[in-house]
Amino acid sequence: MPQSVHCMYGGRRIGIEEALELRRRRGRRESLKFYCEECGKPVRPHQLGSTGQAPHFEHQARNPACRLSHTVS
Repeated sequence: MPQSVHCMYGGRRIGIEEALELRRRRGRRESLKFYCEECGKPVRPHQLGSTGQAPHFEHQARNPACRLSHTVS
């Protein structure tokens, strides 16, 4: 499954670490608008998982037309 480590935020391309830092500074309750750099749909940043999955962006709603969207197993 392809995973994105970049997104669009405020009209510019940012990396996952910058997005996670923005979320840490502003808090989870404040809505930050991150978008997929390929399809333009909303995404959210995910930090290092307990299973060892690397930090990445995930679409808020699956988009089968985007190669960066997660797939159904």
